[in-house]
Amino acid sequence: MNKIRVFLADDHSIIRDGLKKLLEFEEDIEVVGEAADGLDCISKVKELKPDVLLLDLSMPKMHGLNVIEELNKADIDTRILVVTVHDEFSYFKKAFYSGALGYILKDSDFDQFLVAIHKVFSRNLYIDKKLLPQYNEFISSGYESDVKFTKREEEILVLIATGYSNKEIGDKLFISEKTVKNHITVIFNKIGVKDRTQAALYAIKNNLVEL
Repeated sequence: MNKIRVFLADDHSIIRDGLKKLLEFEEDIEVVGEAADGLDCISKVKELKPDVLLLDLSMPKMHGLNVIEELNKADIDTRILVVTVHDEFSYFKKAFYSGALGYILKDSDFDQFLVAIHKVFSRNLYIDKKLLPQYNEFISSGYESDVKFTKREEEILVLIATGYSNKEIGDKLFISEKTVKNHITVIFNKIGVKDRTQAALYAIKNNLVEL
């Protein structure tokens, strides 16, 4: 059985040690590394290429949001789950816009951590249940659209929203990366967005993907 390779990034060793000990009991999860600051996190994640990064936002040397942005520029397939004390919905939006796939509060039950890790690993979005009321209100406002997509465009938009790279989309749909890029240009023009995170938000608000 292939294990989910997890990396822990938090400046508090007690948090890292606690999560590591709990995760070691899970047969399908392996902790492959850890970091105590943002710069070390970037360096080690690029080297180890874990499946899932559990990332604190309030990190020394580089804030977690900047870590997310830097890692999303790299050619790696690490999905990011933010683990934080910040329960303000504005932080979730910033993390999502930066490229995170999940957001969980540190006081959540360990069972919820496992759910979040598995969801993010499977390229599904996860948001802490305490933030869901604000999330639902946010989703229900704005971005109403009557834009018509071809079947292929909708497939690609959904894959963008669930974290697939251009190459991975091409491989999955059996089309060239150049063709994927052409489709994405058309999609962005249709919905009036400039980047992948805005496109992903559009997809969520228009019920093309769900948490």
